[in-house]
Amino acid sequence: MYISKEKKNIRNQEEEKVADAKKEKREELEEVIESSERKKEEREIVNPNSVIFRWKAPEHEVIEKDQRWYLISGLVLAGIVTYAIFTDGLIMAITFILIGMVGYIVLNRTPRIINFYITDDGLIADKEIYEFEEIDSFWIFHEDDGMQSVSLHLKKKIAPFVHIPLGDEDPVKIREILMEYLREIKQKPSLVDKFERFLGI
Repeated sequence: MYISKEKKNIRNQEEEKVADAKKEKREELEEVIESSERKKEEREIVNPNSVIFRWKAPEHEVIEKDQRWYLISGLVLAGIVTYAIFTDGLIMAITFILIGMVGYIVLNRTPRIINFYITDDGLIADKEIYEFEEIDSFWIFHEDDGMQSVSLHLKKKIAPFVHIPLGDEDPVKIREILMEYLREIKQKPSLVDKFERFLGI
């Protein structure tokens, strides 16, 4: 039986719509399951009686990107890695290669909304726990575009800084709480911080 090209196109479009609808439902189901598992894990990690303050924020900033942005990012990353290799900065080269790889993966997916807590013992970011006794000091960064984050200086040599986004929370309130447990020491954004900021991760 002869089927016109127009009818074939209509049928293909309908099949694509059905496939897209199934994919969307599957993704929604996966998100519900992931959210449920995450809440269960949080209940196991967080003691409600010890929570002093809590807030929610995206895990990283969302920045609109075009081909020019990706080209510039790739050239900057390649330049830094090349410089590190020629100056025998192997650790620096590896660090930026990893940042580039992780950044590419992270930037191509929608950031999760993460729960953050300040408790009697420390700070909790999703599943990560940073006890006060492991933290040397803190500083709150205020960016020109309104983005704010708490930078924790940990008592370790490898990756000693951790940045926690504040979202829409009042930084003054969070600072007052942290001052009761930690020293406040001014920090300057490192080269890695600036690069991560540029990438939006």
